[in-house]
This record gives sequence, C-alpha cells and structure tokens, in this order.
Amino acid sequence: MSLHFGVGAIIVFFGRITKAARVVRDRTALAGVLLSLVVVFVGGMAGVIALVCLSACMSLMFPTIFGLGCSEVREDTKLASSGMIMAIIGGALITPAQGALLDAFGVSLSFLLPLACYAVVLWFALAARRRA
Repeated sequence: MSLHFGVGAIIVFFGRITKAARVVRDRTALAGVLLSLVVVFVGGMAGVIALVCLSACMSLMFPTIFGLGCSEVREDTKLASSGMIMAIIGGALITPAQGALLDAFGVSLSFLLPLACYAVVLWFALAARRRA
C-alpha cells in the first residue's frame, strides 16, 4: 500500500511539472509495456515484481486518460465522459479473455493481452502529445 502511494505521489509530482500526455507516455504507458515484457519473457521473481508494479501503472493511467479525453471536447464533455465511463466495461472483458489465454497458453503468454492494451494507451499518449 505504501509503495503504491509512494509511486502515485512521484507521478503526481511529475504531472505537475510536465504535461499530462507526457506523464501517461513516459511514466505509465511505457512502464506498463516494459513491465509486461518482463512478465512475459523473464518470469520468475522478476516477473512477479513486475506484475505487482503493473498495478501502479494501471491505477494512475485512468484519471490521466480521462482528463486528456475530455480536455478538448468543450460542449460535448458530458457525452465524452459518459463514453469513457462505459469503456470501463470493455476493460472488464479483458479479464475473461486473459483467463482464456491463460488456459490455452499458460500464465506468461497470457500477459501478451495486457501488453497489447498498454501499447494502445502508449499510442493514445503519443497522439495526445502531438496534438498538444
């Protein structure tokens, strides 16, 4: 818990001195991709530690993505925010899909699905950075 709070405090600090898109890209999305690679290809205790660190990336991404997604829609803010809230259900579909991959291919390879999700978030952050 204190590790999670500490990582969050560091990310918030960097978020205050950099743009939100850069925080998502540099600190969380890229870390999520790299940590997922460790889980898939290294395994062992390093993979377990990387898996625990992934939770910090996940919890810090949503508020940043939500803010970035609503920042430029002006009069359609309500529609955009409700769409992103409904997208959480899409994230709930990832868990059973990863479970199916786990049954078919094993634990390590099942983390290729979250790796793909982090890659999409990284793409979003890079696109948001170009717009800013």
